[in-house]
Amino acid sequence: MNKLLSILFSIMLFCQVSYAVNTTVTMQAQWNALGTSIPAGDTVTVAVGANIMNTTVPGIALQGVLINNGTFSMNMSGAGIAAIGAIINYGIFNVNQGLDIIGMFINVGTLNVTGAAVVIQGGGRLYNTGTINNSVDIANRGTYGNCGTFTGPAVSTNGENGTVPNGTACNDGDPNTTNDVINATLAPCTCIGRAPIPTMSEWGLIILSISLTVVGLLAIKQWGFAKNSVA
Repeated sequence: MNKLLSILFSIMLFCQVSYAVNTTVTMQAQWNALGTSIPAGDTVTVAVGANIMNTTVPGIALQGVLINNGTFSMNMSGAGIAAIGAIINYGIFNVNQGLDIIGMFINVGTLNVTGAAVVIQGGGRLYNTGTINNSVDIANRGTYGNCGTFTGPAVSTNGENGTVPNGTACNDGDPNTTNDVINATLAPCTCIGRAPIPTMSEWGLIILSISLTVVGLLAIKQWGFAKNSVA
């Protein structure tokens, strides 16, 4: 029994300090409980309206995938964020102590950077289809592509500056489309969205079920009547 309790305690402790795959963060308390890094293989989604604040940890290493649909604000007291895996920002992403892009950062929404420079390391990629507001330098040693709006100092480069590749997430400005992506075969930086597939509401499914039941009962009744008539 004691051994079982020890195992359960260990599992609970592990769950407190590590992310589960496909975690959705909806409030600050969840981020604090889950930890301050995203391990490789994990995906964390910040839900609409969530504000992620951190003023004590000297740096954050995002090795997995972070998808931001809300407001992600990192007010760091020391080092900034190391984007080792992938970050896709659809909302507002605020960084005040630097952003080190080792993997990939796709900015579809608004990226605000103050305080310290953004560095795209060798092999790193920054693709912008939204808006980047930076009051500091962006040093490109990897790959930088811009199809959006860029304000601030020019990107200094020892790497590659080009267009955003096909399939990169973007926003075509139409609220009635989903899964917007860059389609560079039409023209550089062309953002194409698709109309969402119509879905049926819960009440619609209930009404459909009742209707099918009624039709089925009428068909059975009609079949029984025809059978008795022949007999």
